[in-house]
Amino acid sequence: MLSTANGNLKSYDFQCARNRDSYECVARVFDATGSGLVMPRYFFNIYHNRTQLDLEGEELPDMHAAWKEATVTAGQMIQGMDGRLRPGTEWRLEVTDEFANPLYVIHVHAERPT
Repeated sequence: MLSTANGNLKSYDFQCARNRDSYECVARVFDATGSGLVMPRYFFNIYHNRTQLDLEGEELPDMHAAWKEATVTAGQMIQGMDGRLRPGTEWRLEVTDEFANPLYVIHVHAERPT
């Protein structure tokens, strides 16, 4: 059992399977009653000029859905910068799981060729 931020207890089960080139692990979290699965929560932190930590996160079915959400979000955010990304600056989106483990990083580095 583990305790969540709101104090509810949840049970979990962790399974790993070997894929073609790697291992993929899935954590299944059950609600306090044990009757239903709770989707994992992923956090999307932004680093550009200042740190913007995602304190709420988003419940998504799996890591593949988190990657898709990260790529769509990154594209929208970079497009929304409307020319404010200058040479010599960086922009980064980091996806973490509920335990703050980094899962993915999308890193954009703007530079002027020398």
